[in-house]
Amino acid sequence: MFLGQNKNNPTDKIRLIQKAGSARSLEGKALQVNIFISLDKNKTWSRKGKEQVLQILPESETWLKRELGLYGHTMDIRNKNFGIDRDIILKSNPDVDAKDYGWPNEAIKQMGYNSLIDFYDDLKSKNDFDQMYIVFFINGQGQPYANPCDISFKEGDEDDSFVEYAAIFSSFDEVPITDKSQHYLVPHEILHLFGALDLYESEHQTKKTEEFAVDHLTESVMLGSIRFVEEDSQQWNLKKYKIDEFNAYIMRLHNNYKSWYDTLSKKLARTYD
Repeated sequence: MFLGQNKNNPTDKIRLIQKAGSARSLEGKALQVNIFISLDKNKTWSRKGKEQVLQILPESETWLKRELGLYGHTMDIRNKNFGIDRDIILKSNPDVDAKDYGWPNEAIKQMGYNSLIDFYDDLKSKNDFDQMYIVFFINGQGQPYANPCDISFKEGDEDDSFVEYAAIFSSFDEVPITDKSQHYLVPHEILHLFGALDLYESEHQTKKTEEFAVDHLTESVMLGSIRFVEEDSQQWNLKKYKIDEFNAYIMRLHNNYKSWYDTLSKKLARTYD
């Protein structure tokens, strides 16, 4: 089944969400923009800390290319880094629960741009890419999250929501992101920008559908660490995770729709009714 053939089932409805935005599909040339941000002038990123984060990115890229290859897709990923030689310090709060939505533009303005769109346009004029997304690395404790472009965005709108980004804090649940058990966080959040859904209980899933995903898509990177919460076992390294077939369909890596996918898409689909 191809995109647009059946909009009546919840899975194909969700599949339509990524028709807009700076990161549309997992193919072609992608530009990953890494921006380092600090929250306190007395507690900024160290140079060593930034370098340690940059050192985990090749593993993320290798894993992503491996997974895309299993579905017959390729994507070239290049990186541009900002905030390396000078500190970008926020006054606003990027924590997901703070709902302080202006913080990305505050960071971008310190880099000399008026807005995310202004930044995107400048990058586009100087770089050849099909997909572009930002990964903000924030020096602090917090839950990582992604801000994909919403289906309501219309082509031509001068709206910063076009520019898709992920926010990843230097530590999550008091474990640094450079720890091997946390390396999955970077590709997990990046995949959200291309349409992937969380498979643990969240705005995307109920507790019941989470249990379904744990049973049927055990190795999915979109399950995150939930499968280890009640187990006395060490969390996996990145290479053991996979892009599950449900999210692969959502992201258009394959077109073989299965009716059980609706179990995992129906909660989010209701919000677009």
